[in-house]
Amino acid sequence: MGLHFIRINVEKNTNITKDSKIEINNKFKITDISHREPPVKGAGEVVRIDFNFTVDYSPKIGKISLDGYLLYLEKSKLIKTALDEWNKNKKVNQELLSKIIQPALYRCHLKALLMCQEVNLPPHLPIIPKPIPRKKAEEYIG
Repeated sequence: MGLHFIRINVEKNTNITKDSKIEINNKFKITDISHREPPVKGAGEVVRIDFNFTVDYSPKIGKISLDGYLLYLEKSKLIKTALDEWNKNKKVNQELLSKIIQPALYRCHLKALLMCQEVNLPPHLPIIPKPIPRKKAEEYIG
């Protein structure tokens, strides 16, 4: 599987103050599924899955939008079923989705995290600080 970004758009519309109430929403949407020729004959079938990943900072503070596609090599039966479902009613085959969603979201979240840093937007993922170990009372010397 290979994932490629074709458009990255980052906007910051307003400055954030310490009193700003920010709501952050993430959305991953598959926009198209199409057949591609495999790089090696007999290796299986290749499907191209176009997607859009959006991080929206409300109220109109900023937005990160990533457009891209991933190429996925799989057995002919699953690819044929997925393409038929998509062409018939624009639904994504659940078996195919379960195989591609985690790697795709991983790459999208990492790229969005880097982009929000570039324009000083808060991270869209919760960053959990490492807890500081407390000393026991008998170890305290001060």
